[in-house]
Amino acid sequence: MSEKYDVIVIGGGPSGASAAKSLAEAQIRVLVIDKDDFPREKLCGGGLTANAKRAIKKIFKNVEFISREEKELHILNYSDDRFSPYITYSWKRPIIEVVDRFNFDDALLKEAINTGAKFEKDRITEIKINRDEEFELISKDRIYTSDYLIVACGTFGTKLFREKDLISPNYSIIYQTSADNVSRGNAISFFDEGFFWKFDAESYSKIGIGKYPPYLSYESAKKILSNYSSEEIKVAPIPVFNLRYSNEINKSIPGCLFVGDSGGFVNNWTGEGISYAMDSGDFAARAILKHYSDPERINQNFLDRLYKMASHLQIAEAFRKIFYKDMNRSLEILGEKKFAKLFISFLSNYHTSTKKLKFRSFFIGGVKSYGSEKIK
Repeated sequence: MSEKYDVIVIGGGPSGASAAKSLAEAQIRVLVIDKDDFPREKLCGGGLTANAKRAIKKIFKNVEFISREEKELHILNYSDDRFSPYITYSWKRPIIEVVDRFNFDDALLKEAINTGAKFEKDRITEIKINRDEEFELISKDRIYTSDYLIVACGTFGTKLFREKDLISPNYSIIYQTSADNVSRGNAISFFDEGFFWKFDAESYSKIGIGKYPPYLSYESAKKILSNYSSEEIKVAPIPVFNLRYSNEINKSIPGCLFVGDSGGFVNNWTGEGISYAMDSGDFAARAILKHYSDPERINQNFLDRLYKMASHLQIAEAFRKIFYKDMNRSLEILGEKKFAKLFISFLSNYHTSTKKLKFRSFFIGGVKSYGSEKIK
């Protein structure tokens, strides 16, 4: 049994929902396929930056979801498998807004469905291209067909093309647990090529850790996270942004675009990915709408739209490399007010160069940095 759609989106998370919402608004016949029913659990700190909130407002407009805003962000120091207070950034606006991905992702997908997108729970095992140059998505019991395809199903989305020799993704591993008995206050830290977060949802805290390849072992992560919680530690892959990879896979198959984690779009410095997921999904939809009759131009248009975002992710990678060269010096820099302004500017907009980032940071007002109270 084969069902034909204009566009199929594999994955119903923020990137897939964003693509489906933008396509459905334009009266495109779009189907979202996900292996899970929604709402579903998603391993993520759930931190929304100003960039992410801008994307939500642009794509989903008046969607409603529960969140917790915080105008302070604690920067922690790492030593002997523990994180201790170092500095606190304070801003007149919320620096981080924390959501529970269980409800947040469901709200975005429902908005796409309410706009006209269709949804199917199914596990796609393989993607082929038939003689009519249509995409055939194969599951255990069904075949779905479309003119165009958006892959938004996680780090290893390229693996669904078994007959294609696509470049393998770069990835790492993150670990996360939860607790309801730690002191409140959103916090992040950087250590030895890795990052740590503690984000407060409405009734509990999400505490996680990740490290760039070679990634942290489960035993090492457990040793650190057990200082904060005895709850189960969950594990998930996370892409490592590489411009060559993201460009190559999005040039490889005319009419097929890889977005969100499937496209490798994540901030290598902070680990944040929600804003890049939503924007890349929306860019993919708009590229298809712009050149619906010309698959070759769709791929190039998508890459053109990604330019500013990809430039920003390259800046993040440069910062990551510089930052970890001398952690002691980097910690000193973190305590400077001008860096606090630069960091908040970095979270608030995409930048195409460090010069533009520094220039914009001069106009970030209401920022304070001061010694932090202890966060357990």
